[in-house]
Amino acid sequence: MGDTRGEGEMGERARRTIENTVGGLLGLGLGVGVMGLGMKALEAVGADPITFAVVLATVAGGFAYGCVQVGIAAVQVVSLSVRARRHLRAGRLEALAPLVREMVEYDELFPGFDHPRTVTRRRALIFVLARLGRFEEAGIIAERNVGSLSRRLGATHPDTAEARDVARLLREAALAPSVAEVVREAMRTRT
Repeated sequence: MGDTRGEGEMGERARRTIENTVGGLLGLGLGVGVMGLGMKALEAVGADPITFAVVLATVAGGFAYGCVQVGIAAVQVVSLSVRARRHLRAGRLEALAPLVREMVEYDELFPGFDHPRTVTRRRALIFVLARLGRFEEAGIIAERNVGSLSRRLGATHPDTAEARDVARLLREAALAPSVAEVVREAMRTRT
């Protein structure tokens, strides 16, 4: 029997289950390894058995939960990236935009709001949104990049100036149909 979900992709629920299982196991393995080191450290300082058990249970529970969450997040980011590439190759920009947005949100948390990878991912999101004609959204994201680049490189750096020009152009495109058409034409010739 054929796949009835379309485009050969697994269902959202099945994908999330796999991501959570693989990520959880990855994180749990890391947590168990570090807990073993913690047990050795507590034994080395000669903690009494009751204190040892309470500290271990408290720390291990919190740490294991954190490791599981980190493992799940790592697997989800990889899954997002794979799905985003698939949509990009197929030219499905409507499906690509929310995936790139989610990747940007992860990057804003780690490695950070102003990190070069985050700025680069935001540029990709700006491009996708502009290709879709969503100039107002693209302009808001472009303003974030101006702020990040200003903090990282300075307000007068050429990359900051270019980002500022892009943000201005996108704001204008959102307000003026004639500017929007020029931007659309430029984007068509770029790709």
